Amino acid sequence: MKDLDFIDDLIENDWRLSPKRFEYRKMILGSMIRQGVSIKSHVYEFCDHAISQGYGESFVHLSTESIEKADTFLQNRYKEWTDHVL
Repeated sequence: MKDLDFIDDLIENDWRLSPKRFEYRKMILGSMIRQGVSIKSHVYEFCDHAISQGYGESFVHLSTESIEKADTFLQNRYKEWTDHVL
């Protein structure tokens, strides 16, 4: 079962794979879908970027006030990111 040990090590050592980060990814992807963004590989790359920059926490905070406000926040961050990266 050495192969499974590798997977367990990967999950434990990769910051993107924690349950909290999976929840942030779900929220970010949901926001992107609500905004009409086609989910392609670069959107997943943006999710990693967004989580690493703390946008997941910001999204949660803003969504307690208004989901539209939270979506707008992410939309602006996504535009900045695509302008820079794509």
